[in-house]
Amino acid sequence: MKQLSFIFFFLMTFSANSQIISGKIVDDNRKMISKTTFVLESNYEGYVVYEIAVNPNGEVISSKMIDDKSTVFSTPANMEAKNFLKTIVFEKGNHFPKYHHANVKVVFVKSKTVKSFEIDLN
Repeated sequence: MKQLSFIFFFLMTFSANSQIISGKIVDDNRKMISKTTFVLESNYEGYVVYEIAVNPNGEVISSKMIDDKSTVFSTPANMEAKNFLKTIVFEKGNHFPKYHHANVKVVFVKSKTVKSFEIDLN
């Protein structure tokens, strides 16, 4: 029973980080070509949810933040998310709509790298 609970917790944690949440892309089973975790190292913690539109070539052509589903409202963080979303590629296909939509969650985690510097006192 403990193993089953651990597996369930692990899967829920993995899927809760970030994902393509909903939309016609999910309904139509359109595959994402890009391999990504949707997790960005940043100075912020939290997540943003965007509605994206994808063209028949599989490129993300627009993204609009959904404020009431997001926890990060910083302009620099949102620009990071928008730039990241533009790099995602989906499978091509003329049978997909001209503007294929989905809601995507992007998670921000604080960077664990600590920048250090040395001071020469000589």
